[in-house]
Amino acid sequence: MKATQSQYDIIVIGAGPAGAVVSALLNKRGYRVLVVEKTYFPRFSMGESLLPKSRRFLEKANMWDAVNAAGFKFKKGAALSGEER
Repeated sequence: MKATQSQYDIIVIGAGPAGAVVSALLNKRGYRVLVVEKTYFPRFSMGESLLPKSRRFLEKANMWDAVNAAGFKFKKGAALSGEER
């Protein structure tokens, strides 16, 4: 299927963690989202882990259960500071 410009409101380039979460959040808000990724999943990637703060974003995107079931390692030693958004 060839995508046309009028079929989508937003095109996200890259289906990594950030692209997947932002796409899911935009879709939940009613936007028609196309995600473009050059590689196939699952793919091997060194250091697949999550920071504790990631959980909040994954839960908002309704992705937490799937990510948690995949068995990624969690980093407990990282600390982030800044304003919550």
